Amino acid sequence: MNRDYETLLNNSPTTITHYNGTGSAMSIAANRISYTFNFTGPSLAIDSACSSSLVALHCAAQAIRQGDCEMALCGGVSCILEPRVFVALSKAKMISPEGTSKPFSSRADGYGRGEGCGIVLLKPLGKALKNIDHVWGIISKTAINQDGRFITPITKPSMAQQEELLHTIYSTQIDPPHVQYIEAHGTGTPVGDPTEAGSISRVIAKARPPGSEALCIGSVKGNIGHTESAAGVAGLIKVLLMMHHETIVPSLFYSEDSASIDAKALNLKVPTRVEKWEKTGPVGRAAVSLETKSRSKLLRFS
Repeated sequence: MNRDYETLLNNSPTTITHYNGTGSAMSIAANRISYTFNFTGPSLAIDSACSSSLVALHCAAQAIRQGDCEMALCGGVSCILEPRVFVALSKAKMISPEGTSKPFSSRADGYGRGEGCGIVLLKPLGKALKNIDHVWGIISKTAINQDGRFITPITKPSMAQQEELLHTIYSTQIDPPHVQYIEAHGTGTPVGDPTEAGSISRVIAKARPPGSEALCIGSVKGNIGHTESAAGVAGLIKVLLMMHHETIVPSLFYSEDSASIDAKALNLKVPTRVEKWEKTGPVGRAAVSLETKSRSKLLRFS
């Protein structure tokens, strides 16, 4: 997705030149960056819709682990350059008439499109520490799955696949009670948000011991809009910054009076004000998830 520049270049057959094919082809986009900086490792442009940048991160982490490269740059970019995607999304009733995403709010009426670019550098922890690099966070595990032959793909996420993905992460790496925050997909849709919140509740929030504090969840889309192919890395960078500043920021457009979820019953909490991130152990832990091409990863910081 987000191929507006290619669409603009090929808008009129009379203006197409021999450079259009190689200059705007998605298959070569990442290769052009590799050429500019003389990167010789795997070079891939990934399109899995809203989860593209997190799937890129998953592939980058796998490439490092299996020795394809020593470091990896991965991320996503979204630029709104022409109206056709807006028209299609509007006719599908996926866009908010107000132009804003309202995660976990009963006022949610679709998502507001946003523009953005985010890039992160992945490197083995041992090498980063040896080189005295600043480590923003540690990726403990990543996982991806797909809904398969689900009745209504894209518009209605599969709760079963979301829960399976969460079990994959938390059954092997960390006990759910130790997770302090989850950055949700949270686009601000009437069906998607409650489904995602329900999955998080069943697998993580309700697995916490009786008397534990509610699990904090949030979504950056209320703050900057849904950046589509850059949405995953936007959420990732938000979490890394919150970890760095030991601060949990509020999710805009949410209030208990106008919530689309019963947060108390789900043992969840959507922050409505700035809060101090208090680590409950030697490290703080958070997760970032995307429900399109279900994708999740677990982060921690010391």
